[in-house]
Amino acid sequence: GPIGSAILPGLSRLQDQPTRWKALYLDGLSVVSIVSAVITAIMVASAEPIVTIVLGQGWQKAGEILQVLSISSFFSSPANTCGWIFISPGRIGRMVKWTFLATPIFVASFVVGVAYGPLGVAYAYLFAMVFIGPSYFLFSIKGTPLSHLDIIHAVLPPTIIGCLSAAVGLLIKSQ
Repeated sequence: GPIGSAILPGLSRLQDQPTRWKALYLDGLSVVSIVSAVITAIMVASAEPIVTIVLGQGWQKAGEILQVLSISSFFSSPANTCGWIFISPGRIGRMVKWTFLATPIFVASFVVGVAYGPLGVAYAYLFAMVFIGPSYFLFSIKGTPLSHLDIIHAVLPPTIIGCLSAAVGLLIKSQ
């Protein structure tokens, strides 16, 4: 949110300068990806202890749910920047179209997940984000100076490092 509040006005001002618009968007996407990967890795590795400290004993299931929802942040946080791609040049109609496409997928995932309880809903959201996150980028960059490789170069390195960090944290925690 705060990063978007700072970047979105700049992107709007640069909408007639595609090279500078692209550079600013990718800088913002990189920052979001790095910051969210660090926070996500910490949350994945320490969700259960954090919940126990904050809520007390007996809330371990909530820690599991938080852990699964945290994993989804590897996809949802960078994907949230797609709004900048729609809003800054005034492509709101395309954003609304995406909402109509994505909402049924989320609803269907929750309907399936609810049969497995709260943890099932968390997993359903995670699986929906795995599908929707990359699709959101594909849909949003059409008609812009951005390419698929631009997005991959900005998102993939911090996400891989974040996933590896989370795995190491979980490994250390299990010892």
